[in-house]
Amino acid sequence: MEQWDAIQKLLDDRDPEVWSALEAEIVSYGVEAVPLLEAAWERSLDELVQSRIEALVRRLHLREAEGALVAWRYGSRDYGALQGLLHRFLFPDIATERMDAKLDRMLREVQQALPHGSLLARIRVLNHVVFDVHRLGAQQRKAVGLSLDFVHTLLERGIGSPLAMNFLFLMLSERLGLGLQPVALPRHFVLCSPVIGGEGYPEFYVNPYGKGAVFSYRELLHYLKETGHSRGVEGMQAVDALTFARGALEELILHAKKMQLNQRQEELSKLHGLLLP
Repeated sequence: MEQWDAIQKLLDDRDPEVWSALEAEIVSYGVEAVPLLEAAWERSLDELVQSRIEALVRRLHLREAEGALVAWRYGSRDYGALQGLLHRFLFPDIATERMDAKLDRMLREVQQALPHGSLLARIRVLNHVVFDVHRLGAQQRKAVGLSLDFVHTLLERGIGSPLAMNFLFLMLSERLGLGLQPVALPRHFVLCSPVIGGEGYPEFYVNPYGKGAVFSYRELLHYLKETGHSRGVEGMQAVDALTFARGALEELILHAKKMQLNQRQEELSKLHGLLLP
């Protein structure tokens, strides 16, 4: 950025018109301006300058996430990309190389042990690698934290939320070609096998949050009736990646609200709005 030296000299300008024009120019540079802004923040002792920089950095990260989410919506809609863009937005300073390496290792382990039999047999191998070999598990529902909803925390700490567990299974399924699809239940998502021809019931459902438990349509229907959540057939069938993304953001918004992260809640709500019909 050739004009940066001139720009940073005006970061403390009190004139509203000057600041408005300067702010617009900085935003036009996109996230490339973030390292320069952070360096300027460290050098400054002026509270006004620091607060302006903090607001600009958040705005730039949100702007990048908005662009990435719109591109995702009208592009590939793959689950790994969705997880990645949300993670970059909420945790821009946390590197994901270690997570990517662990995910690749887990993928290789599943591939090496994956039989050529039925989908159900392959799901059992996936469960073995995830829960027996890597000993991943579910975080208690009462625990709240935005990081718990992401695969990086799940792989680093060995525990994660229902959302993180679903993301992990969907990402692995995507890369292994298993075809698992999300199903929106009242409290969280589960996954299901693909329906041949697009009609009828899935052969089985999988609950990543419940250690990969596999159950039938009748078992799921019985569970929902017993818990007072009886619903029609359409509510027990697969939803698309866009619907899953909306649900994921709704979960993140809820967690931000519980943690009283008002600004995060507002930002996530803006992202959610980009996915509405």
